[in-house]
Amino acid sequence: MNSHIEASSEGRRIFFISSAFIVFLILIEEYLYRVVAASRENISELQPILDRALISTTSQTIFHLSLAFFVLWLSSRVVKTRQWPPPGMRVPFRFKIQRIQSPTKVRLFVLTLLIMQCYFLFKAWHLYFWLLKNTEGLIK
Repeated sequence: MNSHIEASSEGRRIFFISSAFIVFLILIEEYLYRVVAASRENISELQPILDRALISTTSQTIFHLSLAFFVLWLSSRVVKTRQWPPPGMRVPFRFKIQRIQSPTKVRLFVLTLLIMQCYFLFKAWHLYFWLLKNTEGLIK
């Protein structure tokens, strides 16, 4: 059995495109938060701020749920085959195949990651609803 998986051009392409997309999402998110922070003093701009906050929170939700489903899908393949990376996975760089001795460690790692994703989503929606509640009387 081969102890390494060689890099593929498709794996590199997927890696760099997804990395660029994630950086783009982070920059958009940062822009939305900076616009909210910069226009805090002007009450007339409150509704657009709330609209941008809703867009930001919704985009965070989509991102974190997508990441959670991807991790669940990938971890199920890893546990089933008991090796990392799983067979057929295109990798951007040369990887050494590692045998998974204890699937419980993988499951605990995935559980920890999912708990973190839930925390991030709770924090984002809590902030949005707090902002909505505290500006309720100011918007007409």
